[in-house]
Amino acid sequence: MKKNLVIFFILFIFSQIGQSANEHFYLEIKKKTVEIGTFSEKKMKREALASFPRKEIDVEKVSQIIGSRNEENVLFYFHAMWGGMKRTHKKSLKHLNKLEGFDKIISIIWHTDGPTYKASWRKSIHQGENIGQVIQVLTNDRKSNYSVLCHSMGHRIFQGHVQWIDDPSPRFQTILFAAADLDVHVFSNGLHQLSEMSQKIIIMVHEKDRILKISKMLHRRDRLGLHATRHLDKLGKIENLEILNVTKLKKAGSISISNHLYFKKHQAVFVEMNKIFNDSQP
Repeated sequence: MKKNLVIFFILFIFSQIGQSANEHFYLEIKKKTVEIGTFSEKKMKREALASFPRKEIDVEKVSQIIGSRNEENVLFYFHAMWGGMKRTHKKSLKHLNKLEGFDKIISIIWHTDGPTYKASWRKSIHQGENIGQVIQVLTNDRKSNYSVLCHSMGHRIFQGHVQWIDDPSPRFQTILFAAADLDVHVFSNGLHQLSEMSQKIIIMVHEKDRILKISKMLHRRDRLGLHATRHLDKLGKIENLEILNVTKLKKAGSISISNHLYFKKHQAVFVEMNKIFNDSQP
């Protein structure tokens, strides 16, 4: 009997290795359509469940497919400019799956909409507007908790969504900005109502982020994920906004030459993210 229990326990442990602790869904903004789907549990391959024309999305059907059931902790992930490539995105999801406390992760997959970086940055906000209604419906269930993680230019997709919403009532528990490729004064215009929609907003800053330094040269304006600490006079007036400077955190994990991928390359940053999403003091 004891031998059988030991064998059962060993088999159970091995059966759990590689399995996801979360449900993973995606909402992919294509050229003419928006595709809704899920990821296979073991290999994280995309499996389409429904597709709609960009301007004719059946939001109720989307809600039935990936909406909250009972009480859930849901994370929306907005990736960077090239973060939607299948191999890159798969690695990101495997990393995010290690975050504690989430029942479901919904990836917003988008594709560059211009021939150059600046054209893509300028136009990407409209993709966020295209899915504004969908995300609004998905976050309407007040029994569940919704959080957001944005990386780099993915902030522009999220900004487009926020600007579309005409109801600034609270709907997000935590919003985490990592390497935000946004103008540093964005909370005075495009995201002016975001503080009303979220319990807390955390801006991660890395003062040696080489990608955002290039972005600053191209835009000729300070970037939020690089220079937020220089603008405390304005950002500090937003009561539920905090700035977390990760520049001097001890490096652990994979090396990132760009200092732009720290949310998934830097183990110490990942520890802080877990604290943030689980209501501990970072």
